[in-house]
Amino acid sequence: MANPADAIAKIQDKWLAITGISNAPDEPPESANVFPFVATFDRSGTLRPRSYGWGQDVVTIYSELHMARTLLTAAISAAYGHKATFLQKLLSDPTLGGTVSTINEVRYTFGYLNWGEVKTVGYRFEIDVKVAVLAA
Repeated sequence: MANPADAIAKIQDKWLAITGISNAPDEPPESANVFPFVATFDRSGTLRPRSYGWGQDVVTIYSELHMARTLLTAAISAAYGHKATFLQKLLSDPTLGGTVSTINEVRYTFGYLNWGEVKTVGYRFEIDVKVAVLAA
């Protein structure tokens, strides 16, 4: 079974390749102290058995772009600019470097986010990825 951590690392690499994003660690940060930052983590999943010993795991990965709210208008404008660039990077690599079978669907919302006690503004991308699963 593929490890969602490998797909998460590839997603974070895509964020780091975007001008203006300098903080996208492979593990979600303990606190929000460097902006903008991206936290990406395995949120939920569904195992779809297909035959004996084989199935598909559809995993929903959250990738959150957090912008500081100190200059709200500037933060919103910057976040909007990052959205199209990030989505294009996903479209150009639907297997996330071979870590998943394919990206199945991407949903996103924009608005206020929280990281711990810090209120931010930005996007939450919900990335459904399909992973082939074989019995051990």
